[in-house]
Amino acid sequence: MKNKNYIVLLYLVIGSIWVILSDQVISVWIDGMPAHNRAVMHSLKAFLFIGISALLLQYLINLYHRGQKKNLDFLKKSLEESRKQQSLINEQNTMLKEIAWVNSHEIRKPLASILGLSALIRETDDQLEKGKYYPMIDRCIEELDEIVCQSAARLDELIANGNHDNHP
Repeated sequence: MKNKNYIVLLYLVIGSIWVILSDQVISVWIDGMPAHNRAVMHSLKAFLFIGISALLLQYLINLYHRGQKKNLDFLKKSLEESRKQQSLINEQNTMLKEIAWVNSHEIRKPLASILGLSALIRETDDQLEKGKYYPMIDRCIEELDEIVCQSAARLDELIANGNHDNHP
């Protein structure tokens, strides 16, 4: 709305200047002319004023619309960037939930198995029985290591995606 008021104010200023200056120029030209010729000159001045005013208004309106289009283009670009950011945030949230689930559930299984086998080893004095538990513990440790490595890879991917737009 501010730009529209500016256009009207500019039109009024330019129109006022035109009327004052054109009256002074015409009065010098028509001094000594017959009344009929004076009327024709005033009519020509009025038509010229209307034509120039129309061109000026069209120019000012075009300037206003170009400004509005730039604002609209900026808003569209900002909205698209916001959508991309929101999509990235949603993707990161999904991945973080997955990592949290892995840490709270998948890691718990091999860890609970290791704790249970460790308790069995402490309670028995039979070396043969202890010998059966050690390979089981090794498998649990390998499973736990695999889960931790997968979780770290997912976290690295999350960090890489999050920093992709910020760092070249």
